[in-house]
Amino acid sequence: MTSAIFNPRTLKIIQISVKLCSSLGSSPYDWDFKRNSITVHSTHRRKIAFTVGTVTSFLYSCFLFWRLVQNFSDPNPSVPVILWLLLWMFITGWGLIGYVNAYMKKEEVAALFKGVKLLAGNLEREYKAFKIAKLVWKFNKIDVFYLVLIYIAILYTVAVTLMFIVAPTKPQYLYSLIPGFGKNWENNYFLFTLFIGIEVYVKASTAWIIMATDTYTILPTLIPTAVWVEYFYGKTRSIPTSLLISNYQNFHILISYYNNAIIPLVAPILPIFCPFVICTLCAFGAIRCHGFLPIFEYVPFLVLANNGVVVLTLVLFPLTADFENSNKLCEKIRQQRKSDKKVDRKRIAGLQPFGVRLGVVQKVKKMAILLSYNFIANCIFTLLITFPQEKVTR
Repeated sequence: MTSAIFNPRTLKIIQISVKLCSSLGSSPYDWDFKRNSITVHSTHRRKIAFTVGTVTSFLYSCFLFWRLVQNFSDPNPSVPVILWLLLWMFITGWGLIGYVNAYMKKEEVAALFKGVKLLAGNLEREYKAFKIAKLVWKFNKIDVFYLVLIYIAILYTVAVTLMFIVAPTKPQYLYSLIPGFGKNWENNYFLFTLFIGIEVYVKASTAWIIMATDTYTILPTLIPTAVWVEYFYGKTRSIPTSLLISNYQNFHILISYYNNAIIPLVAPILPIFCPFVICTLCAFGAIRCHGFLPIFEYVPFLVLANNGVVVLTLVLFPLTADFENSNKLCEKIRQQRKSDKKVDRKRIAGLQPFGVRLGVVQKVKKMAILLSYNFIANCIFTLLITFPQEKVTR
C-alpha cells in the first residue's frame, strides 16, 4: 500500500535533501535505502568530516568577529562591510548551533523520523479514506516545503560565491589576512581559487547543517501531525471517542518526543531568532545601500532578505499549526463526553492541548506569526530612523 503522506515522490525528495546535506560530510545523517528512512552515518570518515566542518565554522566565526571589532574601531567604517560581517556571523553561529544539536541529538532525530513514518503508515492502513491535499500540482505540503528549503540553501550558496568572485577585494574575506593579496589577487589564481574553495565550503556546509536541522525535525513531524489532527477533527462523529482519545494521545507523545529531539535552549534560536536577524539586517542593507553598491554586491541583500522571510514562514506555520489543531480536537472530544457515557472521564480530563516548545514558551500559538512579522518591521524602521540615508554613504 502506497502511503499518502510519505509516498514514493515525497521520500525521493527527502532522500535528495539528505544526500545534499551530507555531500560535504557536515551532516551526520544519511539515507537508509532498505527502510526508506533517515539514519545516522557513524563511519570514522563521516565523524572526521563532521568535526572538520564544526571546527572550520568556529574558526571562521572567530575571524568574522575579529574583523567586526576592527571595523567598529575604524573612524569611518563601511556600512555594507559591517552588515555582511554581522550577517555571516549570525549565519555561521546558526550553523554552529545546528552542529551542536546534531552531535547531541542525532539519534533522537533519526528515531523521530522513523516513528512518524511508522505512525502515519499504521493510521493510513486503519483510515483508508485519508488523503493529504495537494498544495501545488502533484506536490503535497511536505514536498513543497522541502523543495523550497533546498532551493533557498542552493541559492544562498550560489549568491555568496558569485559575490566573492565578482567583488573580491573586501575585508570580510579570508584572504584579507594576507597583506596586499586583495589588491593583487589576479597575480595568483591558485591561491585565489583556494580561498574561493574555503569560502564556499564554510558557507555551503553551514547551509547544509542548518537545512538538515530544520528539515529532519520540523517538516516530517509537525506537518503530518497537524494534517492528521485536522482530519480527526473533521471525523469526530464517525470515529468512536475512545479511539479518538487514543490517537490524540499518540500524537501528544510524538510531539513530546519532538520537543526532546532539540536542545531546549537551542530551539528558539534555530527556527526563529536567526532568520529574524537575517531578514532585518538584509532589509536594512537593501534600503540604505542601494545608492552606492554595485549590482552584484547589492542583490545578495535582496536574496537573503527574501530567504529570511520564506524560512520564517515555512517554520512558523508548522510550529503553530499543531497547537491550534490539537486545541480544537481536544475541545471537540470533551464536548462528545456527554453523548458517549462509556468513555472514561479520567482519560478525557487528562487530555491537554499539545504544541511545540520554544525555550520558555511551552506551546507556540498562531499569534506568534503576527508578532514575529510585526517585530521585524519595527526593528527595520528603528534601524532606518537611527541610520538615515545621509549617514550611510559607504
